[in-house]
Parts: sequence; structure tokens; C-alpha cells
Amino acid sequence: MSFDVGDSSTLTIEIDPYDGSTEATSLLTDPSGNQSTPVAVNLGNGVWAIVVTFDAIGEWMLTWIVTGTGAGKQSQILEVTDMPGGLYTTVERLRNAVAPDDNFANTAAMLLDSQLWDHIREAQSIVEGYLTRATQVPLQPPVPMIVKLLTTSIAAWLATLAYRRGKDLSPNDPIALRYAQAMDMLGKIADGQMAFSSLTPDVEEIFAVIKNPYEGELFGTEIIPDQRYYQQSAGWTNPWGW
Repeated sequence: MSFDVGDSSTLTIEIDPYDGSTEATSLLTDPSGNQSTPVAVNLGNGVWAIVVTFDAIGEWMLTWIVTGTGAGKQSQILEVTDMPGGLYTTVERLRNAVAPDDNFANTAAMLLDSQLWDHIREAQSIVEGYLTRATQVPLQPPVPMIVKLLTTSIAAWLATLAYRRGKDLSPNDPIALRYAQAMDMLGKIADGQMAFSSLTPDVEEIFAVIKNPYEGELFGTEIIPDQRYYQQSAGWTNPWGW
């Protein structure tokens, strides 16, 4: 779920089952780790709501805590950006790109979240500079998965250069290879060699479906896999291994 910095939004949770004993409270954590407890208002029919003003860029976490009938806990990540339409990738995905084995040592994954967000915004500006010749930008959800991956690859290269303080990468470095293929593909899209409209939208982002297990918990969670689509083109190979 994505918001623009400065937005004031009403966030809700629907609890089932519920009765007069049901109470909901919230815990909100901002990108700097500061926590607050916005007052939850009972709207009736098992729906509770809070109003949040997002005053910082980055990943926020909202946790709902429910007591009484339907007791349980739910957490969700809220992405706040300063770019219209939101960002095409995340800090988590970027860290996974530069350190796929989760070994962050001596990689750009060691950079601060705020620094990585800056590289993501820079990468997205590059991507949109190419895509503007093929479609209207900024892209609105659902954004094709390949656009997210292209943005991630360019951001990984920018972040790695920053971490290395401008020291160039070997052409055979995995980060450099990803960057080269990303730029090649963007060039094909911009030049009309690849039809942007043929890219499959990422319509099945990972998300939780609230269900009632009738076992004293608020809900069960069903994870729907992220469908990683990409469109093949002459001279294009998939560097991500799927």
C-alpha cells in the first residue's frame, strides 16, 4: 500500500467475528522507528478506523491489536514516497538484489534506508525518462513486474557505486551485468523494438486475505505468490534466474 508524503489517510480493519467485547487498538511505527498509537474509532459492523498523516518518506508499519471476540494481531507495511504514483521498487527488494544471499557485509545493502530510497528515486527517474517515449508516466498500479525489476537493477548499480565511493565495477560484476541488461531493455522499449503494452501487469502482488478460522485468532493469512512476468525480446535474456 503506497501513499504520498503529506497525505492524511483513513486506514481501516474489518474484524470477523465480533461482538460487544471486541476492541481494536493500533501501533504505528514511522521510518525512523518512532512509535505512536492513533486512536481507533469503532465505525460499526466490525470495522475500526484510524486517521494517519504521513510526514516522512519510507516504510511505515501499522499493527492492529484486537482483544475480545476476534482477538489477534495484524501488521502491514505502508510505503510513503514523494513521487506521484508511488515507487516501483522497495528497499527490501533492493537489498535482496545487492546481497541475494542475505550477507550484507561489504555490499550496498549496508547503506541506510534513506540512502537506498534516494537511489530508488533516482533509478525510477531514469526508467521513466525512457518509458515516456512509449507510455504515459508515472505508471499507475498495477505496474508490470519487469518495470519493478528494471528499476531495482538500476538502483542496485547506483547504490553500489555510492557504496564504493565511485570506484567502477568490473563489466562482469553481477550488478554491472544487471544494469547493462536493464539499460538495453529500456532502450528497446524507447525505440519501439519492444511494445510496452505487451508487458504483463503485475496484478497478483503478494497480499494477505483475511479469513476467520474460528479458533480465537483474528484471521488466518493466505499468501498469494508474486507472479513474476517478463516479456521476452530479441537479444534479451532473463538475468534473475526465473
